[in-house]
Amino acid sequence: MQIYVRNNEVMKAYKKLTRKLRDDGLFLELRENRHFKSKSELKRERLKRAVARHNKKQAEALKLFEKTENYHTRKKDDRNKRIRS
Repeated sequence: MQIYVRNNEVMKAYKKLTRKLRDDGLFLELRENRHFKSKSELKRERLKRAVARHNKKQAEALKLFEKTENYHTRKKDDRNKRIRS
């Protein structure tokens, strides 16, 4: 991984580096490896993350559904207005 410092902007380069490391999961891995965790603890945490991912996807799907539903009902309302006019 390389980060280039341009125009002597060290803080920008530092922010880019930390963002890349965070996205790569290095900070999470360091935090998790601070002390020993049993297999059952790891399993519980994995399950907890999986449930959170599932709930997030469900919420996004519901939001998208409501958005398309509103679009279709508005479209029908517009057609009815044109016909009545």
